[in-house]
Amino acid sequence: METHTSVFWPKRLKIGAKAKKDPHVRIYGRKEDVKYAKEKIMAVLDSRGSRITMKLDVSYTDHSHIIGRGGLTIKKVMEETGCHVHFPDSNRSVNAEKSNQVSIAGSLLGLERARYRVRELTPLIFCFEYPLMGSTPNANSPFVQIIQEAYNVQVMFRNRPKLQPTLVMVKGCEKDVERVKEATTKLIEHMCGSLANQTSVIMMMEISPQHHPIMEGPNAINLKTIMAQTGAQIVFPEANDPIIPVLKKSSVTVSGNIDSVYLARQMLVGSLPISIIFEMDPDSGRLNPNYLNELMAALDVHIMVKKKTNQNICSIMVRGYERNGTNIYKAQRAIFGSNEQPVIASIPSTYHIGVEVASFLSNIHLANAMMCNNNVANIKNNNLSPLMNPQQPLNNAPEIPMNMTQTLTHLLEAAQSQLNAQQLMQMPVMPNDRAFLLL
Repeated sequence: METHTSVFWPKRLKIGAKAKKDPHVRIYGRKEDVKYAKEKIMAVLDSRGSRITMKLDVSYTDHSHIIGRGGLTIKKVMEETGCHVHFPDSNRSVNAEKSNQVSIAGSLLGLERARYRVRELTPLIFCFEYPLMGSTPNANSPFVQIIQEAYNVQVMFRNRPKLQPTLVMVKGCEKDVERVKEATTKLIEHMCGSLANQTSVIMMMEISPQHHPIMEGPNAINLKTIMAQTGAQIVFPEANDPIIPVLKKSSVTVSGNIDSVYLARQMLVGSLPISIIFEMDPDSGRLNPNYLNELMAALDVHIMVKKKTNQNICSIMVRGYERNGTNIYKAQRAIFGSNEQPVIASIPSTYHIGVEVASFLSNIHLANAMMCNNNVANIKNNNLSPLMNPQQPLNNAPEIPMNMTQTLTHLLEAAQSQLNAQQLMQMPVMPNDRAFLLL
């Protein structure tokens, strides 16, 4: 044999078996020959480099819509992307605590395609209050029927307790956002008449409570920034309020005009944490903490390495905001040492904070650095890049707009929170070192 070893293969291998038992291949021979044979076999069979798991947050109320009747919709997504998409089983129980976490397993390119398809299939629901108290619109009226057929939306009416108006709900799909918005606008004009301009649009989002501090930021500064940018009102439930039922503690309310509500919703989705998990050999030099620190600083991601008990394998998790998906993929490629074509995440521009605010935060970042160092020349030579805009050096930041100086204090806090990646990502980090290896 080429390696001068004896190789014994498993006798029974079932293609597509659901059992999680890994097949074992036995190799006999001299130590050097066995090692060489293992390398040759693993070069063909090892799936650790290509098999990656992604975890992202999708409102549990949307899961059944994405799965589709009989699971046909999600099966089509899995066939198209070559990935397995798993929705939490706990959501099947009525009384169980709900989970928003969706897991996708496959190749890196497949993960991105599946993530994009899942977001594209997410239902979009705009709501508004019917102005006539104590009455419910006719769901079978010709106008409602025409709107549903013309714009491919579903119009529903929810009766609420006394002294609260009926809630009109317009449900469509994320990929048809413009049609859903137009249908909602026409219904508001028809049902609210002269009060149409005063009618607020409401959207409910389910965001896992453990992610609320990350999205709000210190002193809710991230939340205030989104509201200032969009003009929408965003209300997170009080996590420690015993009166609020458990299922309601994940409900976030966004209100305002329809464009503001949708833009705020997009920024919130872009601010959700997303992570990819993969395995590799712990002896790799690319798991050096200094190298991982450089990756985290350059790509604005968080990396954790954990060695699996009784296995010579390391599990690596790369985590960041969903709007920063491309950099998360870059980090995986860099850690694994892959020379393959980079995977570019299809992220809507609406996931990102506006250019004007980003530029202003860059200036605040510069002003904060100047306050911490009396030598301005040294700061300019540092050539640091703010996390909000990694491509723009501090010494090239534009001037602070005078009409925004009244928000200096709040935005200064925002810049500081952006600089503190550990606090935003809510992960334990060892002192003076952002990467570590758990042995």
